[in-house]
Amino acid sequence: QHIPLAMQQSRLLTQTAYSEKRFRALVEHSGDAIALLSGDGVIRYRSPVAARLLGYSDAEFLGHNLRDWLHPDDQPALADLFGRVLQTPRAHASAEVRLRHKSGVWLWMEGTATNLLAEPSVQAIVVNYRDITVRKQAEQALRESEDRLRRLSEAAFEGVLIHDQGLIRDANQAIAALFGFAGPEEMIGRNGLDFLPVTPESRELMRANMRDGGTQAFDMTVIRPDGSTIPVETRGRDFRVDGQAYRVVSMRDITERKRAEAELRKRLAEREAVDTVSSVL
Repeated sequence: QHIPLAMQQSRLLTQTAYSEKRFRALVEHSGDAIALLSGDGVIRYRSPVAARLLGYSDAEFLGHNLRDWLHPDDQPALADLFGRVLQTPRAHASAEVRLRHKSGVWLWMEGTATNLLAEPSVQAIVVNYRDITVRKQAEQALRESEDRLRRLSEAAFEGVLIHDQGLIRDANQAIAALFGFAGPEEMIGRNGLDFLPVTPESRELMRANMRDGGTQAFDMTVIRPDGSTIPVETRGRDFRVDGQAYRVVSMRDITERKRAEAELRKRLAEREAVDTVSSVL
């Protein structure tokens, strides 16, 4: 059945109008901030969430290129993102970038751009984004804390390792050298209760100390690659990071202390023998 051209055009306009209204309703009720950009990055529309996010009025924000609000160091990331999505209709790509709030503060945003330029009801690059500044700050604080701990442990004369139920998560060079390893990388990711070269008695002491969560120092014996042994003083303490339990263990070579103690015992024994002989005479 032939449908007049005018009627076809009317139906098409009706469908397009319906699609536009439906799309706008989805955008305005989204929990994410949404912006519609032209192919060259000019901001044509932003959702109510987006309007609240950066503090600018529509007059200050709309009609500007997204680059105007982007941190200089993140310009390459945005160019790469646009380069990827513009190549193919409906293509999408994600990036983490910083946008400048009206107060001058840089806020981290996690965004996904989708190429809907060919969609009659949209005709734009749709960018969904959310504020991840708090998450980024937490990640940075954690990295700084880990770096500070690593620098402190590397500067320590004692060997230090951190484990999770025996699985070694971190270690310093001093403890690697104590066990005869070239570096911490030979220890990290392995279960210290199984592979560390110690005597059977020392291994049982390690297991008991971890199981009981003890903090008192105890002595154990390390077996060197050449078969020689080293007495070490060991001390452990539990701590938690983001709800995860870890145990930090410090060890130090006490060979000199043991030698001095043995020498002292020998001298005391000799003195006691001399005193005994003197009392008899």
